[in-house]
Amino acid sequence: MRTKPALLLTALLCLSMTKAPAGVTRTFDISGHQYGYTITPFPFSVRAGDTVVIRATSSDVVHGLAMTPYITDALTLVPGETVTRTFVADTAGHFPFGCTNFCGEFHFAMQDTFSVYSPDTPSPAISSLAPMSGPVNGATVAINGSNFSRNTKVYIGGIGAPSAFINATQIYALASPHAPGVVPVMVVNADGQSAAVNFIYEAPPAPPRRRAVK
Repeated sequence: MRTKPALLLTALLCLSMTKAPAGVTRTFDISGHQYGYTITPFPFSVRAGDTVVIRATSSDVVHGLAMTPYITDALTLVPGETVTRTFVADTAGHFPFGCTNFCGEFHFAMQDTFSVYSPDTPSPAISSLAPMSGPVNGATVAINGSNFSRNTKVYIGGIGAPSAFINATQIYALASPHAPGVVPVMVVNADGQSAAVNFIYEAPPAPPRRRAVK
């Protein structure tokens, strides 16, 4: 028969195990090309403790991919083939990676960064856009939310947008000309955490129809 102290200790251990944060599995598709990487989804960042699955290939010539400390034996990226690598992102920070197979004139510029952020760091949030929609020839958009910083970057429709940091709750950004439709407005903090909402590029009004003269 267990004593009360033993039962209490067991209960505390079970409670701590139940509350322990469990990482999730994040999958990224990486395509190497002269001279960069296309990474989906964007941004290439995870929370410390997450399991990362990389599915990598090349869209043109043979490339490589190495990233210390997570990929020390470089991946070889061959057109038409996909190589998979899985690891646990257990260390927070920014981790550069690059091509290890000479692929042309600008081979040494073929680099990017993987970010692992701490679960204790507050993430950015977007509460609203003003305006929520705008003309196809572009607009200035106020992004309202929380936990922004001077290093927060803004992407509109997947493209980096010129922006002006006002304070931790507001950033102004320039939405460049774009075809009509819905695009994401994304903010990415320096540690890799992000938030996104949709912005609508409105189609221009149809020109008035001229009535035929009889």
